[in-house]
Amino acid sequence: MQSIPQALIWETLAHGRWGLIIGVLGANFVPLLLFSALTQSGPIDTADSSYVIMCVVLTQIHLFTFGTAVISAQGQPSRLYSAPVPNATLAIWHLLPAMVLVATETVLSTVLLNALFGLNWPLWGPALFVAAALPAVQATIWQTDKSFWLIPVMGTVAAILGVWYKSRFGPLFSLPTHLWTTVTPGEIITLAIIAGASCYAAIGGIARRRRGDVLQSPGILAWFARLFDQPATTDQSFRTPAQAQFWSEWRQKGWMMPACVAIGLVGGIGIWTIAIREPQHLLEGFLSGGGLLCLLAFVCSMILGNTGSSDADFEMCQFLASRPVTTKELSRTILKVISHSVLLSWLIWAISFLVFYLITLAAGVTLQPTIPVHLLWLYFPATLVGLWIMTTTGASIVLTGRRWLGAGVIFGGIACIFVFSLFSEYALEVEERPRMARLAGEAIGVALVLGAVWALATARRRGLISWSTIYLASSVWIVLSAYFVVFKSNVPGNLPPVLLGIGLLALAVAPFATAPLALAWNRNR
Repeated sequence: MQSIPQALIWETLAHGRWGLIIGVLGANFVPLLLFSALTQSGPIDTADSSYVIMCVVLTQIHLFTFGTAVISAQGQPSRLYSAPVPNATLAIWHLLPAMVLVATETVLSTVLLNALFGLNWPLWGPALFVAAALPAVQATIWQTDKSFWLIPVMGTVAAILGVWYKSRFGPLFSLPTHLWTTVTPGEIITLAIIAGASCYAAIGGIARRRRGDVLQSPGILAWFARLFDQPATTDQSFRTPAQAQFWSEWRQKGWMMPACVAIGLVGGIGIWTIAIREPQHLLEGFLSGGGLLCLLAFVCSMILGNTGSSDADFEMCQFLASRPVTTKELSRTILKVISHSVLLSWLIWAISFLVFYLITLAAGVTLQPTIPVHLLWLYFPATLVGLWIMTTTGASIVLTGRRWLGAGVIFGGIACIFVFSLFSEYALEVEERPRMARLAGEAIGVALVLGAVWALATARRRGLISWSTIYLASSVWIVLSAYFVVFKSNVPGNLPPVLLGIGLLALAVAPFATAPLALAWNRNR
């Protein structure tokens, strides 16, 4: 390499190529899945305001997903602290390639979505925004890393960027009304100032971290730490290794998902109180929060199911693998932690929803839910089951300790959706698409049922679960499936095909077998 910038760019593209590929697939998974499902019911009406809202939300999700992949592919700048590289060179040539990558990928992704689904989404405004937002986020991390200020400063920066971006799609204190089709010189100057200030802050962050300075945290945090983290008493003990493992797992991971739900509720209600103050919009926010819970659950499952020595290492660490706990007991403990975390997260959302509904009843406010009335009462238990399925499925994948398996699931899902969308769009007539979608759903349902049966049989043959677990899992699955079949036959609505619904419900009991199987595969290397 003839220069340091060339070496940094080559390292990102060569060593991090698989991470970038996975980032592209992961960033496009949600929009491809969403719009593929929507196109099955007919052409998309791009004039509908809901598609403007999707553009605003999906762009920010896209930035988070692919931006995280880019930052991970570049690696920590601390690996070069001992090299004769100036702070400015180290910071700038980490940020510039990242800005180019996220902007280019955003443009290409938008072109693909516009071509496949006719969305007519803008290209350059969102691309310039993500190019300016990424260095702002990276500079915040470098300036506040390993200090109390990381969360509040990051939240402030994210809020400012999000509010400014949302204001390009309509009035600040209302729902988005139009697409950001024209980028004005003032907006370009604003984004350039954000990017320039972020680069300047990034250089300062690199310099601070390089010389070992640590930002001081408020003294009140030390007081809270002493108050809530009392040293263990001499008479505190655990009767079994499983109890000690549960205490350790819950202490490290259990509160993460409930805390995220609580923070999201407080933030959402705060924004509604300041900017909107319409009860109907808050009702819609609570209803959509049930779906967001499932997305959050899949993200949190990456941590709940991680048995490695760090968040980036899924291979079981030797310290945990050598503990006097069998694989059967350890998997049961992990599932117990997940069940407690899922139930507590769901209760925070459901109780908040119930309190809001009772307040509106007492105030005499009439609300119109976006979900049909005959499906609304089923929404709460369905959300709990979906939350459990998403968390345990993701955790089972992580418990294997194989990165390639997770990448294969994401890649395979995106590839199947992409191929099916192209096939439906160009090879089938409009009236044939619903039938093909139904057949595909039924095939997936049958495959999920067969996979769950195979996992239960394999886990029992290896002694990882007992016959009572199989009886319990089978009974729960039969009851849930029978209820779904009866409900679908008596209540009209856009419910999944029978076989697909039964297959998805099989995922609710499959983790009793897939979790110990995955853990055994990870532990016995």
